[in-house]
Amino acid sequence: MFIGDANGADRALQQRLADRGYERVVVYAVTGMLRNNVGHWKVRSVDAPRGATLTGRRPEVSRFYGIVVSIFYDDHNPPTTNAGG
Repeated sequence: MFIGDANGADRALQQRLADRGYERVVVYAVTGMLRNNVGHWKVRSVDAPRGATLTGRRPEVSRFYGIVVSIFYDDHNPPTTNAGG
């Protein structure tokens, strides 16, 4: 399973996977900026333009994994997906 390193939904799902003993997990993070890796899994670093927002990083991540599903709630942007090329 591939998962992000952000606080919130990513971290909550990481905790659930770790609690259940999942081992085949890869955490993606912008190079040099790993925020959460609850299960101490393999990390896949993603290069993104300096200062890029989530929207700017998403295409870089989707190049590796083919599709990215982002979870938003409350006052955040609506859900989006990107298909890699």
